[in-house]
Amino acid sequence: MSERSAQNRAVISRALRNRALRRVEIAYGLFVGAEWAVWVAFLVYGYIHGGASSTMTIALVQVVPTAILSPLLGMLSNRYGPGRVLFASYLCQAAFMIAACAQIALSAPRWTVFVSAALVSVSITVGRPAQAALVPAIVRTPDELTASNVLAGWSESAWKLIAPAVAGLLMALHGPGLAIAATALMALIGAFLVGPVSSSARPQLAEEGGQSLFASLAVVARQPALRVVLGVQGSYQVIAGATDFLMVILALSVVHIGQGGAGYMTAVLGAGGLMAGIVTVGLIGRSKLAAIVIVALLGANVFLGVLGFNSTVVLAFVLLGAVGFCGGVFDVSARTLLQRAAPPESLASAFSLLESLMDAGLAFGVVIVRVAFALGGARGAFWIPGLGGVVVVLAVSRKLLAVDRSAPVPHVQIELLRRVPIFSCLSGPALEGIAHQLVPQSAGAGEVVIREGDRGDRYYLIADGTLRVSRGGIEVATIGRGQGFGEIALLNDSPRTASVTAEGDVLLYALDKEPFVLVLTGHVAAHESAKTIASGHLRSLGMDKTMQPGQLPPRPEHP
Repeated sequence: MSERSAQNRAVISRALRNRALRRVEIAYGLFVGAEWAVWVAFLVYGYIHGGASSTMTIALVQVVPTAILSPLLGMLSNRYGPGRVLFASYLCQAAFMIAACAQIALSAPRWTVFVSAALVSVSITVGRPAQAALVPAIVRTPDELTASNVLAGWSESAWKLIAPAVAGLLMALHGPGLAIAATALMALIGAFLVGPVSSSARPQLAEEGGQSLFASLAVVARQPALRVVLGVQGSYQVIAGATDFLMVILALSVVHIGQGGAGYMTAVLGAGGLMAGIVTVGLIGRSKLAAIVIVALLGANVFLGVLGFNSTVVLAFVLLGAVGFCGGVFDVSARTLLQRAAPPESLASAFSLLESLMDAGLAFGVVIVRVAFALGGARGAFWIPGLGGVVVVLAVSRKLLAVDRSAPVPHVQIELLRRVPIFSCLSGPALEGIAHQLVPQSAGAGEVVIREGDRGDRYYLIADGTLRVSRGGIEVATIGRGQGFGEIALLNDSPRTASVTAEGDVLLYALDKEPFVLVLTGHVAAHESAKTIASGHLRSLGMDKTMQPGQLPPRPEHP
């Protein structure tokens, strides 16, 4: 374990020395912080200038357009290049944030601020797929790509905690306008950082991957287990949308801690999620998850409902932290259960629909809170959605437990993936998702698994036995359990660079090209850019453009 940790730290250290990657990751952290801070600031602005109805409106004008346009916006990176799109996204965010700040300072009509809020939200939506597509074009090895994902996860968790707290402080000093001005500065710094690397990835003329919302619905409709799990996910997204709105009501109308209170409470919510991230490591490989999903979602709803009957600041922070903790546990466990329940051919459709449910759930949650507020006042805005959530969870719990009983856990494959450096830093749900797609394959002594010059269509993990690696008929390496081979041909769309032959009986697990590339890039549209990763391996093997025909590279380990 300590040896693997040391290797992981070394990979992360190398990734941080990649100047282009360092720029993009710092900019991404600022982007996440600005996204969370500006969302809270706009909600507070809405509540100050029109109460609950105005808050609902400004939330909806941010969420609804992105839910409708997100499939189209994701294609911009294919057409114009992810680097250029990301740079333009940061600039647009800054411009629209500055516009909103000026409108607030000049006491412009509310609708002008609402329009700016919608434009900010759309420009933020453009940035996420562009970021995911750009990273594979600037990393040098698959390990470095994995390390970049780890760094992004750390950065996102930290900024979710820090940014709302800073926004709360700024709003306490001078209202939402000052907080929005700060987010504009963060976006401008992000644009400055990614500008020099914006041309690192070429545009893609052909549309890749991706499914329409209707195609995803058709696939999921044929899978009862997916309908159950996605239905539960949708109910959680409603609670998430309600919570964002309720924090504004809680701060201004229940515990009365002023405009900055919503920011502080969002930070506490993020802290609870951060604590959940530590606990959920123990869920990797756990055979039963439905009970955890049910308890976590019940907890989030109950704690949310109890908030309406509380009038003390300290208890409000404790309950919000509990809501964040339960939400974090639910998110990881429910996503893992979704990966288990979905057949490999339906997995992309399930997660595509989940992304749409996130936006729809946020919008629906805001509407529910507004209706509850009208029916029961500030306290009713909490307990009515909380009680409704409890009823929904209890109604579907039996079906959810049935899904859990029918979903196998690939323990052996997960442990094998943990031994391979390419996958070792991935999250638990990601590891399990890959494990479900591994196909067992055996080979006898002398059998050629891959042949030099053939087209590559699979990546292989060695579960048992040893194999010889040869190039030009000359043996150059021996590989065994816990190692993998075949990634260069997949990432670089090139013929196999060596042959691999079984020395005795061997057991392998094969992973098809598409899921292998997808797990490394994090985005199907970045497939072409992932070729740059393989070029680094080719250079390490001595297979650069200066090689003479027939010249052998140093001993390769990954043909």
